[in-house]
Amino acid sequence: MMAVIAGDDGDRGTDVREQMTRSAALLFGERGFSGTGLREVIAHSSTPRGSIYHHFAGGKAELAREAVRYA
Repeated sequence: MMAVIAGDDGDRGTDVREQMTRSAALLFGERGFSGTGLREVIAHSSTPRGSIYHHFAGGKAELAREAVRYA
């Protein structure tokens, strides 16, 4: 069985999720939870807008939980 290489098509979802999580952690740290909108996270992470709800179906609260774990 072949190992998945980072950046491979099958790994893009994880990369997008990680980018959003990292950006959220940084922005929440700088601006706070209420001072950071999902649009800012999307813009900062340079990820597709529709991906945020695909990866974080629970919305901003779920993204915040992941950002705290990451931080």
